[in-house]
Amino acid sequence: IKNGNGVYAAWGKVSITASNLYKGYIMFQGLAEDTAYDVYCSGVDMSGNGIDGSPAYAIDQTKIDATKRTVHTLVVFVATRFYLMTPAAGKVRYDVEPATWNQLLPSSWGQGCLERRTIESWSTPLEIAGAQLVNHASHATLGCEGLPAVPRLGEPFLALLRRGRCTFTQKALEAHAAGFAGLLVIDSTYGGLPDMTAPVDDTIVQVPAWIISSAIGDTIIATLSGAPPGFATADVADVYRKPKLGERQKDEFGLRRYATM
Repeated sequence: IKNGNGVYAAWGKVSITASNLYKGYIMFQGLAEDTAYDVYCSGVDMSGNGIDGSPAYAIDQTKIDATKRTVHTLVVFVATRFYLMTPAAGKVRYDVEPATWNQLLPSSWGQGCLERRTIESWSTPLEIAGAQLVNHASHATLGCEGLPAVPRLGEPFLALLRRGRCTFTQKALEAHAAGFAGLLVIDSTYGGLPDMTAPVDDTIVQVPAWIISSAIGDTIIATLSGAPPGFATADVADVYRKPKLGERQKDEFGLRRYATM
């Protein structure tokens, strides 16, 4: 597969056999969403000669060029863009999934001594820039109670907590009470990330939250280990509003698997 600049973007191979009706299927990875690609095919027969005639016959490159098909990848929405910045690694993007209550936030907006409440969150972007990431992954109650208050200077802050012991809602309420602008939860299982949701009412949560995989969480913890305050900062934005659907329903954002804790 080549992209629009003629650069190879991906490749794959498969064996074609009579038992499979001479059909084969290849899965390509690393392709961009909503992008056109040119696909070319090649192959060799049982004697090892390719469709272009090589190596036994005169090479005819047009045979491969004639297989060209143009395809367009589908749009699969990724709701959130999350970047972690450190002096050593620079700006690194990680996959995160937003909580269902994020689509209701922000519910207020302030500048100086002015505050505007009950705003329409769909027209106000949910974005936190330059937030200091505070590692509370080893907190005694996993952030379910007694979460230490944020420092007086250097806001905004994001709390890094592990999943477990209480609901995601309780963790978010504790983070809000401690002065955090948002919450990053490390999943405790391996596999697809769940959609964090409140047991009853999403409107009681006043700070956004996102969940990351256990592997990514361990990587971030290792990055923060022994580092001074402010060593790692994060930019996070819900660039698309991910709607709440029914359990196991699916849309452009993928399959929904809801969890409350």
